[in-house]
Amino acid sequence: MFSYLLNVCLLPGLLLGSVKSLDILYGGYTGKGGYFYDLYEITSTYALGILLVAPFYYIWTRTEKPLSHLNKQNLSYIGAYLLITLGAFIFSPGLIFIAPVVPMILAFKGEELASLLGLLGMGLIVTAIAPYDLGPFNLPDKTEGHTALLTFVLVSMITPIAIGLHVRRLNVVSRSRDRWQTKAQTDQLTGLPNRYAFFPELTNHCEAADDANTDLVLAVIDIDHFKVVNDTHGHAVGDKVLLEIAEIMRDQMRESDFVARIGGEEFAILLPGATTQQAKRALDRLRQRCEHHKITLADTELTVTISIGATHYQLSESQDTLMERADTLLYQAKNTGRNRVVVQ
Repeated sequence: MFSYLLNVCLLPGLLLGSVKSLDILYGGYTGKGGYFYDLYEITSTYALGILLVAPFYYIWTRTEKPLSHLNKQNLSYIGAYLLITLGAFIFSPGLIFIAPVVPMILAFKGEELASLLGLLGMGLIVTAIAPYDLGPFNLPDKTEGHTALLTFVLVSMITPIAIGLHVRRLNVVSRSRDRWQTKAQTDQLTGLPNRYAFFPELTNHCEAADDANTDLVLAVIDIDHFKVVNDTHGHAVGDKVLLEIAEIMRDQMRESDFVARIGGEEFAILLPGATTQQAKRALDRLRQRCEHHKITLADTELTVTISIGATHYQLSESQDTLMERADTLLYQAKNTGRNRVVVQ
């Protein structure tokens, strides 16, 4: 922001102002005492022009569907801002100190485009009225009045622009953080939540069950003989198996169920609101769907089965105890022949 003000607004304006003020001075249109006022006025006017147009154009061209930001609420803010500014010049000078709050509110809300449009309108009002009436800045010394007006307008513009820039950067950082957090909590192969996402979700589900005294079932699932699949057909086929089993889980389970990949060939499902019997029926449908699903390879078809251990959450029990019980039931399913659901 500072480099933009310095390199784009102030330095070119100062150069232009110096040349123009010297021309006015040596042309005999003003005395030496008026040189610095002319310099300040020309430099400020140039800087204001750049500040009015350049940021608005920049944001407009880089905003997807910019007209969508000019909704009724934002237009009402802009209209109020322009009416307050106009009123300050016509009948109540004190209103001028209220007006800058409006574009700052818009900037804080992330509505930078609406804020800049309001500032652009304010600039047009000041440009149209100030040559005839300085309004709130109608001081005995006209030079001081013009200087005060330019300074006020300059500060009124810089503040919302700086706020908007800061809010935009915060939004970029926030979106970037959310993307990385999502990536860190997502299994890159299957697209399911991973182990790091599962355990916080388990905590949330357990707390919700405690608070509302509702049912919750945890199921732990393992693909049978997955190591044999990898050793026989290669890791590419193993990845294909994981992908298709994950897709079946997405398709078979309810939207309210939480499915995650928590290990190599191990998955977990949280079934909120499900009783033991309801969970057993749902999980057995899932098991049968996997058993009958054919995975097409280059020269053959492959079928795999899954083993499931599921347990009902006991209110206020620890998550470690819940996980250990589900793992024990999974091992029981595997040790008694695999391709089965053991629920307790």
